[in-house]
Amino acid sequence: MTLRQLLTHAALATLVATPAFAARVLDEATLKIDGQERRYYHLRDTETPDVAQPIVLLSGSGCKDFGSRVPFFFERYPAPVDVYFLEKIGIQKGADGQACSESYNQADTLERRVNDTLAFIGQEPALKAMACSTIR
Repeated sequence: MTLRQLLTHAALATLVATPAFAARVLDEATLKIDGQERRYYHLRDTETPDVAQPIVLLSGSGCKDFGSRVPFFFERYPAPVDVYFLEKIGIQKGADGQACSESYNQADTLERRVNDTLAFIGQEPALKAMACSTIR
């Protein structure tokens, strides 16, 4: 075997033995706030779960499904990522925002979104375990 072949084999063996880069994963879960089942999302990097500064997003206006699009807003954000997003009341998965549900319209106030997000922080197990000053 030539030196070139030995080096090529060594390089390939190193690549195969080296762990892959962290995968960015979007988890979906539910919890209850004021008796209503609520959907939330957690975008995280798999290889650095305890290092990232947690970010909790507050919903903006409109009734378009935003939760499933969260990863696109953080594509260029450097690892590690630890982002939480609570979907607003009355928004179905895949909603295009053209027609808002009655439950959305009744709950669509900034005060409600802030209160729901604070309740979410107080209930979501990983966020609940953190000191308030560690959440952005």
